[in-house]
Amino acid sequence: MMYYQVTKKMSNAFDLRLRMVRMAQTEGISAAARYYRTTRRTVQKWVRRHREGGLGALQSRPRAPKRIPHKMPRELEKKIVELRKKYPGWGARRLKTYFHLPCSQGAIYRVLRQNGLVHKRKKKWKKRRDLRKIKAALKPFEKLILDGKDLKDIEPYWPQMRFKRLPEYQYTARDVRTGTTYVGFSETKDSTSATIFVRCVLEHLAACGVDLSAVTVQTDNGSDLIGSANKKPSTTSAFEAMLDFLGVTHVRIPPASPTWNSDVETFHRLCEDEFYDIENFLDRRAFFEKAATYQLFFNTERKNSWKQDKSPLDLVRELAPEIDANRAVSLRPIALGSLIQSAYHVPALPTRLQRRS
Repeated sequence: MMYYQVTKKMSNAFDLRLRMVRMAQTEGISAAARYYRTTRRTVQKWVRRHREGGLGALQSRPRAPKRIPHKMPRELEKKIVELRKKYPGWGARRLKTYFHLPCSQGAIYRVLRQNGLVHKRKKKWKKRRDLRKIKAALKPFEKLILDGKDLKDIEPYWPQMRFKRLPEYQYTARDVRTGTTYVGFSETKDSTSATIFVRCVLEHLAACGVDLSAVTVQTDNGSDLIGSANKKPSTTSAFEAMLDFLGVTHVRIPPASPTWNSDVETFHRLCEDEFYDIENFLDRRAFFEKAATYQLFFNTERKNSWKQDKSPLDLVRELAPEIDANRAVSLRPIALGSLIQSAYHVPALPTRLQRRS
């Protein structure tokens, strides 16, 4: 078998080359070339390397090119790593889209993987229904999901909340079809805050051209939404009475079924990764300003890969031209505590609803 065929199959050809060099030194270059079935030039090469570098020179040299013209600059690699650490919830596609990185999505992913910044997600073996077709059949603002989030369990946010008197609770309403999201902040989780929040959101939508009689609000069975679990069946909570007063349909999910509110829970996860975990707030005013910026970004600029890479604003414009889309997605975060203290927007229910409450 010829020399190159033998060495091709060997993981380390050092010993073979050493024997070939020793034969060339004792019996000559031509004899070694004939015996190992190779060229005189090959034998001369290894003899020369052995003479100049000793035994170590008989090992294979790396064949990687010393200069790669298309290799990513080290400064760009460093920037990608810094962006990933600052926005740990953003993958290669989103980093490239929002920071206009001059390299492919695959190259960004390679950098993240090489630096140990890719986290494997746990596989969910439970089979779930594909609800995308169901959601696609809805009209914009036909179904809103409303839920609350306790902010005290967010580790980076808790010290700021404690010492800078920031909100402790967040109410969120999200449109299922377009993903348009509205938030309100309160220091307490109670029926008053929930009622004021849903009224502000629905009145805003009505002012933008949404027919409230065609809107359905979905919630869980929290006491701030439906009242006490031991209340009389004929008794209506203030939250339910407000929806009735505005002509909005209210549906409740089954107990212990958080996946039914997955649209809002998804926003809570994204908001925690992209806002609470990375932002520092100088004071309460700065908190609301940054919250308004993030909500506006989420509703107007953040593309959803599950919705053909369109933002909520794009979908509202496309699916409901009769609605004032720019105004509809631009409601600022609602400071529920200040509204309660000033008695502004406090629901004034009709007498018949007050009796039912």
